Formats: sequence, C-alpha cells, structure tokens
Amino acid sequence: MIIAGLDVSTTSTGCVKFELDDTTLSIISVERLGFKKLSETSKEVPPNGIIAYKDSQFNTFYHKLMFISSNIKTLLSGVNYVSFEDYAFGAAGKITMLAEACGHLKTHFFLEGASLRLYDPTSVKLYATGKGNSKKPDMFDSFSNKPHTSIVTDLPQIPVHKKGKNAGLRNKDGISPLSDIVDAYFLCDMLRSELMLRNG
Repeated sequence: MIIAGLDVSTTSTGCVKFELDDTTLSIISVERLGFKKLSETSKEVPPNGIIAYKDSQFNTFYHKLMFISSNIKTLLSGVNYVSFEDYAFGAAGKITMLAEACGHLKTHFFLEGASLRLYDPTSVKLYATGKGNSKKPDMFDSFSNKPHTSIVTDLPQIPVHKKGKNAGLRNKDGISPLSDIVDAYFLCDMLRSELMLRNG
C-alpha cells in the first residue's frame, strides 16, 4: 500500500510517501519531495528529492502549478491514500491561489482512485507535539525522535536569530524545504495511525 502526506503551498510544497506492508501497515520505505524557490542569480544545486526553481521559469502561476503538480504526480503514481493539511481557520493572503493548488491536486488524486483525508493544522500539530499551537521548531524537535530523520539530514536547518529579543532562538517559521517535509511527514504518519486504528 502507498500513502502520502502533502503540505501544499504555492512556493514550497512538501510531500512524503510511505510504502506500507499491506497486512501490518508497517513502513517499508519513505520518500520525500520538496521544492525550493531560488533567487534569479543562484547557482545552488539542490540535493536529491528537492526540486529548485526560479520564478523566471514560469509565465504565470498556473505554469508553476503545473510544474509542481507534475513532479508530485510522478512520485505518487499508484498512491492509495493521500492526506492534505486543510486550510487554517484564519487563512489570509493568497488563499485563493493556495485553494486552486490544493483543489487541482485533490481532484487529480480523487480521479486516480485514491482516498483523500483532510487534517486541520491544529490536529496535525497536536498529533506531532502534543500541543495544538506548536511552531515549526517544535515540529522539527518531535520529528527528530522518529526513525526516518535521514530524509532531512542533508537540508539546511532552521536558522537561529543572531540579535534582538529572539537572539539564540530558532526562527518560529522554520525553513523551506525542511519544515515543509517535516509537516508532510506528520500528515502521512497521522494517516497511517488512522489506518492502523481502522484496521484494528
């Protein structure tokens, strides 16, 4: 069985795929996919499983959406279940673009025969850390206790503030693509836990 977690955004979607044993639902393998927006002058070469892009590659938002979604669809070919982080209660800003990106992916996987599961952000944080108001560093700390931390060890870590009132503390907003992949991991792991409960 193949299941996945998707933390969708318009710039840096995180995706984690579990291949599970059909009987025990134990994890056989874990794969990641992340996206990183580069500056126009960057020469950075991302590690495997991370796709870098520059905004100049795309004429419109929809060209970027097709680029991101085609890579996700390739990784998740044959997926049985896909979990998405549902919209935040106080969502603001470019929520319309986010909704179109999520809707496109949900429709694709629905038509492919996958079962969809939506988890609200508070429940995902509660599942991951025991607190529904956790920040990205808290999510990462909980992930660090999981057996699959190798999927992010080659990625830049959450930066620490060097000055000001937050000096010495990690940025509460995390860092892409590491934080996106950690969130996607918990979405996938939460789905697996639910499947295990449903299957006794």
